[in-house]
Parts: sequence; C-alpha cells; structure tokens
Amino acid sequence: MLNFNYYDQPGTASSAGVFIPRDNIAGLVEDEELNIYQPAIIKDCKFLSGFLITLESSVFVNTALGLSIEKSNLIGGAGGVFNQIFSINIAESVDYSTRIFYSIPTPIIGANVGLGALKIIDVFPSAASVSNQGAISTAGILIPHSELNFYGASSQNPNSDSRQWFAAVIRYLFDKITIRENTTTEPFSALIGKSLGNFNRFSLPTNALDSTNPTTGLNPVKVIDTYSRIIEFNIQYALSEKTQTFDVRNHLNPPVNIPIITFVDNLPPVTISKDFGIAINLNQWVASTFVTGNNNVYSLNSISLRFRADTLSNNLILSLHSDNAGGVGNQIIDFVNPIFNTGIIDNYLFTLTTPQPLTSNTTYWLIAKISSGEGVYSWRLTDSTDQMGQFGWLIGNFSYKSNNQGLTWDSLSEFVTQFSVKGS
Repeated sequence: MLNFNYYDQPGTASSAGVFIPRDNIAGLVEDEELNIYQPAIIKDCKFLSGFLITLESSVFVNTALGLSIEKSNLIGGAGGVFNQIFSINIAESVDYSTRIFYSIPTPIIGANVGLGALKIIDVFPSAASVSNQGAISTAGILIPHSELNFYGASSQNPNSDSRQWFAAVIRYLFDKITIRENTTTEPFSALIGKSLGNFNRFSLPTNALDSTNPTTGLNPVKVIDTYSRIIEFNIQYALSEKTQTFDVRNHLNPPVNIPIITFVDNLPPVTISKDFGIAINLNQWVASTFVTGNNNVYSLNSISLRFRADTLSNNLILSLHSDNAGGVGNQIIDFVNPIFNTGIIDNYLFTLTTPQPLTSNTTYWLIAKISSGEGVYSWRLTDSTDQMGQFGWLIGNFSYKSNNQGLTWDSLSEFVTQFSVKGS
C-alpha cells in the first residue's frame, strides 16, 4: 500500500512533499475518486496507472537523459478486460571511487547546458512543493519526501531536474503496490504482474564526453560506467462497452456507483455569512438540527460546516444525535475531522468512514464540541432561513449553545449555523 496522502478537496498537508493536482494525472476524472470512502488499493492502482500514462505521454520524456518509458499495445479485450504493460528504462552512473549510483549528470558547459533534464512540472504542470502543514489548494495526491528517502530521492523542487525523483517514485511503486493474488476478495489489485530486469550497459549519447559541447556532465577523466535496468508493470483494465469508458480493474463486475447528492444546504451563496460566528470550545458547545425528507431510507455520507479554526485541537468532535421530544437525544455516530487551515474561514468537510442510515421524516441533531483541553473554533452564522435541497429536507431555523457541556441547551433565535448535508 502506498503511504501517499489523497485529497478530494482543499486542506492542509500532513507532511512535506510534492503535491500533484488530480487534474494533472491521466484517468483521474473526479475528485470523489480520491475520497476517504474509496479503498486504498483502488486509489493506489488509479495513481499507478495515471502516473505512468502521464509520464509516457509527456514530450519532455523523449529528451530525458537516462530515463525512458514505453507502453505496449492493448492486450486482450474479450469479455471487457484488457491489459497494458509499461516498461521504464532507468539508467544511472556508477562511480567506483565512492561506490555511488546516481542519475547521469546533464551538461554544465557548452551549447548543451541542461540538455537531458526532466522536471516534475514538465510532466505535471501544476505540481508544487508543500511544507508540513502547508496549504493544499485543490484535490490531488501528496507524495511525502520521507517516503522516497529510501529510494534515492529526498526533497525535490518540481522546477528543477527531477530524474532521480521520477526513478525513486517508480521504484517505490514497484515495491509497494502488490500484485493480484486472487479475485475472491474484492476490491483486488489491478496490477497483475511486475518485473525488475538485470543491469545492462547503457549507451551514452553521441559526444557524451566532448570537451567543448558535451551531451552529458560526466567527468571524462574519471572511471564511471553507466548501466540501466527495466522495470515493468502489467496493469489490467475493465472496459464498459455501454458507456465506452475504461478504468483499472479492481472488481470482477464493476460496482454500481450510487451518486452522492446534497440533501439540504444553506452554505454561501445560498445564504450570506455574518462577519462573526459562534465560538466552540470546552465550555461552549454548539448544535443545529435538520429534518430528513419522506423517502423510505437515506444514507448520510458527510457534513460540510462553514468553520474557522482559531486554536487547533485533537479533541474537536462533530457528532450526530437523535431527537428526543424536541431536545438532544442519543449520540449516533462521530464524524472524521477534516484538516483545517488555521484562521481561514471555509466549508470544511466532515466525513464518515461508513455511511450512516437515516430514517425519513426525522429530526437529527449535529453537535460540535471540544471534549477536553484547549481548542477554539467558530461555526459561522447567517440571519437568513434560505436553504436549498431535496424535497422535504429542512435545516432548523434555530441554533443552540450549551455552556455546561450538553446538560442544557439555549436557543439562538436570531441566527442559523451554516452547513450542508450530503449522502445517497
């Protein structure tokens, strides 16, 4: 399994690394493909396929010194299943005096200075370095520097020569993504084969050691050999003749995707936020209500709150409760907290690891609290009762606060907290 960080919305980096926006990676067409509900093996296989396809299709790889990639013709197709093999040839210099392998250096003198370099932004134009706790501006994948240290690359500037980084990512993918062993447990790996070739002598380009206009940066008086190895990935895809689409094959039969919809919403621009919110801390908890529609059953996936984090806390809890005669009832489930940008007002997505069934025509309570210790947050308010959503769904016209950790609740009749409810 890859220890990469997948983001389906803006957030905060959990470690320093290189961030690649989702729309820079071939085959990743929806932000939802990266969300918390997607099994890790599916996200890993989608990234593997997208990374290799994007790299292979880049015109800049054609001039990269010591790095090349080819993809095979499609193999199979009967029964809506086909395979494709990606072969990456990575060449490196061998310095016998220091016992070090490294990427063949690009020229530093003459007319070919820099020839053969490959930058991350050449392949992924919007890629960027992010620091630990730095801002993530959109959906995408964060590749932590720490994950690649063992594979010959540490921190990397996407705007400089990144051949060693690409080689490290490919070796990392080779080690970490497992080959499919059987199809009895779904989802299974879409990687059905991989191989690491032997070392072979690598032929340097013409004028590699020329004294005036060399095509490499190798020292002509130092004993250095160049070798290459081929790494191959065989990925299986499922084809839908009906929709004329294909994707990595992680299931015997593609699951039916039930669309996620917004049940009810009063977030901007539906309403306008006041220039203040209601504080949430150890001594003040905040609650709101919503009412479900009249279908037989609903499934709750997430809640988006208009929030600001002033002092971060691991003890912030957003929980769903039943209604008890117009008051707060039993706790049903806790949400998974998002990553906050301190001091930034935004719509933050609180998710569930497993969708929660909701009963029709029923009132539910949302309670935001700090269970212990420090931590200050602000839930933004509006003085409008406007809202939009599915028939029968309603956001309550009141908000509530408790200054005794939920023993009693006082209504705030002038303002409504801003949030949206999503599910299927």
